[in-house]
Amino acid sequence: MKILSISAATVLFVVLITAGAASAQTNEATPTNETEVVELPEAGILPDSILFNLELWWEDIQRFFTFSNVRKAELEAKLAMKRIAEAEKLIEKGKPEIAEKHLLQFQNRLAAAYEKTEQASEKGKDVDALIEKLEANLLKQQEVLAKVYDRVPASAQEGVLNAMEKSASGLQNAITNVQKSDAAEEFKNKLKNKVENFGTTKKNEIKEHLQQKGIIDD
Repeated sequence: MKILSISAATVLFVVLITAGAASAQTNEATPTNETEVVELPEAGILPDSILFNLELWWEDIQRFFTFSNVRKAELEAKLAMKRIAEAEKLIEKGKPEIAEKHLLQFQNRLAAAYEKTEQASEKGKDVDALIEKLEANLLKQQEVLAKVYDRVPASAQEGVLNAMEKSASGLQNAITNVQKSDAAEEFKNKLKNKVENFGTTKKNEIKEHLQQKGIIDD
């Protein structure tokens, strides 16, 4: 029985490693300039579950098998979208405090995506399509966060605003560093238009905060 257990564990390990390599390969496609509709992924296991650490472990395996900076940026951007979906689901479950803390993980994943994007650019890689994808993602993320802001208690609102601010400023800095200031200004206008069209009751509070922080213009 002991030999069977060891064999089963070995097979499971090989399967996980193989799947991790295959998953990494999905990130190897060169980014394109095709316009896509950005949707949130399924939340899956939530941070309030004891199984959530298994999901984080699986993500570490994906990182291990993802090699270029462009692919790493794509992976981190994908995981950031998942963190947003998880936070939104936590709100639906009536756990705003956990959701607020979880938004820090969202910010960490985005910061990693922006860092890898800049590193790829420094090595001479064309990251224009990647930046375009990050922009589209961020506009969707801001939309979701605005809805979350409407639904959380006052004690958690600061954390949501901070997530909106930091994620947007991080991308604006990355755009400035890898493209040019004109491109950053163009994105700032896109974000302002997005905020103007938020269908939320507290959008003016969000707009005022982002204006005070210089994320969007008055």
